[in-house]
Amino acid sequence: MGMNFNTMKYLIKINFLLFLIFCGTRLTAQKTASYIDPDFLYKQGLELFDKKQFVSAQKNFNDYVVVSRSSLLKTNALYYAAACGIELFNKDSEWLMKQFISKYPESSKINEANFYLGKSNFRKKKYPQTLEYFEKTDIYQLDKEQLAELYFKRGYSYLMESLDEKAKTDFYEIKDVDNKYTFPANYYYSHI
Repeated sequence: MGMNFNTMKYLIKINFLLFLIFCGTRLTAQKTASYIDPDFLYKQGLELFDKKQFVSAQKNFNDYVVVSRSSLLKTNALYYAAACGIELFNKDSEWLMKQFISKYPESSKINEANFYLGKSNFRKKKYPQTLEYFEKTDIYQLDKEQLAELYFKRGYSYLMESLDEKAKTDFYEIKDVDNKYTFPANYYYSHI
């Protein structure tokens, strides 16, 4: 009819044992990958960052900074950890990004760091600071999505600071291009 108590106990033990073996295998595989490839944490962090899994990515980058042998990748990991913090609205992330800019002014990530500081200040409605960082950002080093975001947020910040002509120029750049800022850019462009 049904299972007796001893059979059920036996099946539970077997399932638990299989679970432990599975977990151990996964942990061992991850440890093995990190021993074979010392930059495993960094590469995994980039993958997670691209997938917008910022909590896990930030942990990988912070862990990588501790064990890194490459000064270039360690510097980049510090940038990405701060960028994850900004994406996650962490309170210290803006300070971390400013520290990054101060300590590594020659980094190839400085342009993106200024872009992230502009985004962070925009969220806080600190429009003069938003403009300060977006004006330091080289638009030719941004991808299409970032460029549209910069034009809209910088244009809106100009508008809030009563710099209507500059705002109009930024909104004009994206009002006819297909992106998520097209509709609001058209609205503000027409408004001006």
